[in-house]
Amino acid sequence: MSANLEVLAAWAQILSLPLSIVSLALTFIIWIYPGPPRIAPIARRLRSFLPYVFIAAFFFWVGTWLRPSISYDSIQSCDSYKIAILSPMSGETVTQNEVIHGSYSIFPKNAEIWIFTVDRELGDYRPRVVVKDNGDGTWIANPSYIGQIGETVELVPFLVSENAHILIDYYNQVGREGNQWFALKTLPTDLVECESSVSVTVRQE
Repeated sequence: MSANLEVLAAWAQILSLPLSIVSLALTFIIWIYPGPPRIAPIARRLRSFLPYVFIAAFFFWVGTWLRPSISYDSIQSCDSYKIAILSPMSGETVTQNEVIHGSYSIFPKNAEIWIFTVDRELGDYRPRVVVKDNGDGTWIANPSYIGQIGETVELVPFLVSENAHILIDYYNQVGREGNQWFALKTLPTDLVECESSVSVTVRQE
């Protein structure tokens, strides 16, 4: 999320409550005292319109506080989470559906951990699977596909923010519809690569 959007969202949250209070107050004032006859038609229109303004502004304000906030600063780096792949290890051979195990010091609350396969020479990035927290400092991931038999790939954990998840959803949608899974060449800043990675070769099961 850009800084401009963050400022806009903050101002919307700040102004929504006063707007709901003012609209409610005006509704009561117009209901009790509609004013002189010459403005009565305007008062009637406002009286029918302002309650909707109050409802919309109030529920927007409530929703912004109930919705879990996302700290974008907290996912600029993997360092504080210490995410690591424990199995398989670099140099090992794996099946196309190899289960991947890993560890962490802090499991991120504002982002998901995804395993990508990466080809550094071609600059190809392919999101494969989101990891599941075991709740004991370890995680597990079971990709449906890692790579072609005989192919050497790099397994890399990424932190995926809410915004970046839109890209992964689109990637999967296009892949399913066309039955072709093209690699991502450019990654948004919301996708944060973790330093822990392993290089493995896909073997026949």
